[in-house]
Amino acid sequence: CALFTAEVLTRNSILKNSAGSVFVQGRKYHLPKDIKVLLEVVRNKPAEFFKIEFLLIAYGVRITKSSGGRVMRAVYRGSSHDISLKKPVRITLGQKSYDIPADLEAIFRSPEGLQVGAVLEALQLAKVPLKVDRNTGVVTGIVVSGVTIPFPVTIDLRLKLYGEQYVIPRDLGKIVAVLEKKNMPSLVLSILFTRYGVVPVRNADKVVVALSFGKQRFPVKARPLTVLVLAGVKLLLPRDADKMSDLVTSKKVKPEQLLQALQLVGYTCVPGPDGKLSTIQKGAERIELNFALR
Repeated sequence: CALFTAEVLTRNSILKNSAGSVFVQGRKYHLPKDIKVLLEVVRNKPAEFFKIEFLLIAYGVRITKSSGGRVMRAVYRGSSHDISLKKPVRITLGQKSYDIPADLEAIFRSPEGLQVGAVLEALQLAKVPLKVDRNTGVVTGIVVSGVTIPFPVTIDLRLKLYGEQYVIPRDLGKIVAVLEKKNMPSLVLSILFTRYGVVPVRNADKVVVALSFGKQRFPVKARPLTVLVLAGVKLLLPRDADKMSDLVTSKKVKPEQLLQALQLVGYTCVPGPDGKLSTIQKGAERIELNFALR
């Protein structure tokens, strides 16, 4: 394993003029003197590279992605070193695609204010295992092609709900049981999706039938479709969510009119990280709209 023996580091630390050392596979390397040697050592050992990536960056190593995410290039004082990765996994967040693990840190540096839950959900949908401490709920890393990648930020999946403390994913079954007794409150479920990365599992009508995290999956009672009549068109939600969006796109219905009608049938508007209203929710049912309002 890699062990750094110097000052306490954050991911934004700058140590270009500081001396330190790091152990990689039992051998000690002095920094910054041995950085070029160290980069050669880890070029075919991605697991070791990712353990010390943040440390290399702190010492001024510039790391970029190339070759469709299969190679990460580390540049230090005019010397370039390619770190070979196994087959990357591609995920989509919003309108952008990312190669994992190469883009993992870039995702969290994004100025667009991505919601943590959206990132965790996208990783799960791409079958990327998340490593979460069972007792603390801290996400410690992900596993890609058998290689464990440390998570670039600290994410704590502990949840305080109705006076009780829970840890996700360990206590997800208990949480589901509590929420069903409370008639599946929209606000709490919205938080589970956007902050904790709990994934709604849907049937052919897009109705949520289970909540999952990683390999754990817990059934929930499916709600009947919601009837919404808009501009003379009868819609059954969430199944007809696309038809509903088409009414706005074709300008048959104004966005404000749609939101008012949705609220009358029990949907709640959920603001995104930018404060804009682009999502509606009713219990576990969550629909992304094709427009956003402030």
